[in-house]
Amino acid sequence: TNYRLLSKSSPQWNKIQCHKDAYTDENGLRKVGNYYCVAMGSYYSSTLGDTFEITTEGGTFQAVLCDFKANQHTDSTNRYTAHNGCVIEFYVDMDSLNSTARQMGDISYADSKFSGKIISITKTGNIFN
Repeated sequence: TNYRLLSKSSPQWNKIQCHKDAYTDENGLRKVGNYYCVAMGSYYSSTLGDTFEITTEGGTFQAVLCDFKANQHTDSTNRYTAHNGCVIEFYVDMDSLNSTARQMGDISYADSKFSGKIISITKTGNIFN
């Protein structure tokens, strides 16, 4: 998701995208410090700023919840997007996004640690605490 689509008056923009440590990395992915900015379903959390360690078949990375998937768009457990099975949406700068990832619509082309099935999602804290 293009991070510029977040409303500047929304809590997501004010709390996360304007955080003093927010930036766009070399692949066009938005980060706050070492955490990738993501949206997930309410099964995982309903608190902005919650942090997670996510392990996939390709590796492990840290993420911060900067937005929520709408419950009406997720499965009955609110874990993944019902129409495509997507668990994690990354916030990106479309102008800087890795060209192959942008063309394929798949963030795993930006870095192999995002590839394969998700093995675990563990809540680790909150960047505001």
